[in-house]
Amino acid sequence: MMSNGRCAHIDAITSVKPPQRRECAECVKTGATWIHLRTCQECGTTLCCDDSANRHARKHAHATGHPVIASAERVSVGCIAIRTTSSRNEGRRILSMVCMPQGDLMAITIVALGGSLAEQSTSLAAVRIALEGASEAGAHTELYDVRQLDLPMYVPNTTDVPDAARVLCDSVYACDGMLWSSPLYHGTISGSFKNVLDWLQLLGDRQPAYLTDKVIGLISTAGGTQGLQAVNTMEFVVRALRGWAVPLVVPIPQSWRAFQRGQVLNESLATQLRALGGEVARAADRFAGGRITSPDAQRVEATVEPVSDAEVRRAR
Repeated sequence: MMSNGRCAHIDAITSVKPPQRRECAECVKTGATWIHLRTCQECGTTLCCDDSANRHARKHAHATGHPVIASAERVSVGCIAIRTTSSRNEGRRILSMVCMPQGDLMAITIVALGGSLAEQSTSLAAVRIALEGASEAGAHTELYDVRQLDLPMYVPNTTDVPDAARVLCDSVYACDGMLWSSPLYHGTISGSFKNVLDWLQLLGDRQPAYLTDKVIGLISTAGGTQGLQAVNTMEFVVRALRGWAVPLVVPIPQSWRAFQRGQVLNESLATQLRALGGEVARAADRFAGGRITSPDAQRVEATVEPVSDAEVRRAR
């Protein structure tokens, strides 16, 4: 809360709480890593920053309402409640105001994956509209087009990883939720779409692995009167990658009637797609407010479906 360029939350801080331990209190529970550390000035909890994969400091502030954090590396204080960025000197202490979005949603990022190898892709057109709904709900958005990614066929244990695959996996790992949109080919998702999903195997060595606690919204486009088979296939993939599919799905039969040159012709369908995007953003926001998958569940997953020998060792 700012008045005359000053933040009341920051001004209320008379002394900075230092970290008791220079580690993220949440990351150490699961063996995850962090980049920088932040200490809550309300309760003294030290957690990882927004540049870290899990962003536990932000999640803590969102869940508890504690607005002020201080860097555990240097003497600076940031208020999570404000939008602007500024700094001022007070003797030897620098107070840095952190730029954070304000409103109902946290800084949620939704990554969309859609399209096919066709020049005019109805599945890409559909996911663009759903992504608009996520943006309207307050999320940051990114779009990956299967055709533009142009990934080679995935080869297990390959060391020849294309830059596009690395960029995609980094974006997916950092995001809070996803929108998937595949055409229906012969009763299932397209080969090109499945190949992109196969490249997410690169996330197997991350902490947490794959799509753990990420929310996924599903769309399929079909030339005939069916469309749900592709959605069902994607749901299996989401589960295998440890993500969470939202109950609302949008299968689009006879999609050639609904889209023309990338533009939707059916406003009712557009409303459904935007609703899906908004639902994914809101669900991702709720998930980001606290851990969903417990450490016990993670250990079971590592035992039942391990992604690496290292994960098996950590689970023991």
